[in-house]
Amino acid sequence: MLNAKIFNYINSLQTIEDPMKRVEWIMRGCTVFFRVNRAGIYTYSPLNYLGQGIILIEDDTIEPLNMIKGDVRDFPPIYYALSKKRPHQTNIGPRNWPIQYIEQFQLTSLVIIPICYSGTVIGTALIDRFIDENEATEEVIEALFQYFQLSAQWLYPHSSVRQKLSKREKEVLQKLSYGYSLKEMADFMGISEFTVRDYITSASRKLGTKHRTETVAVAMRNGLII
Repeated sequence: MLNAKIFNYINSLQTIEDPMKRVEWIMRGCTVFFRVNRAGIYTYSPLNYLGQGIILIEDDTIEPLNMIKGDVRDFPPIYYALSKKRPHQTNIGPRNWPIQYIEQFQLTSLVIIPICYSGTVIGTALIDRFIDENEATEEVIEALFQYFQLSAQWLYPHSSVRQKLSKREKEVLQKLSYGYSLKEMADFMGISEFTVRDYITSASRKLGTKHRTETVAVAMRNGLII
């Protein structure tokens, strides 16, 4: 379903050094090739069901979404799509979506695209506005799904990680993936919370990530933690 122009665009993402810029260009490609007017992209951890916003693109304007963070089980349509690893289109209402987000984003319907890498769901794209309301056909949604699966290889560093994590950095990220708090990790490891935070910051810098959820996800995909 994807034409040569889209394939070439996806392949060109490897030339972008900054991981966040890659994410931005993935979302810009989504708007251009599929006539999407507004869409957001989120990370997802299958260990603790935590999703966190990265960016929102609307009318070609990029805005941060990092203030949005929560358990996807509180969003039944998203949880359904991620569990099935398949795109899902749904109407949005108070019965299946928190009212504060319905009001904030004026949501009425949503296309949910799971983003998978090596068989693991690592994120999701949420699309709620197309330039033409009739653009959200099954064929377009399937093409969007393919687009994000192919783009996933460039979302974050993977096999090309240049620096290995130290034993302590791995230990901290492993416990973080299990849901430990900073205080719990500090007590367990016999170090201060400040030192725990320093290990997370150091690991994030080595992996080229922007926040903790993303750092854990990248470490898992690189086989640095399990």
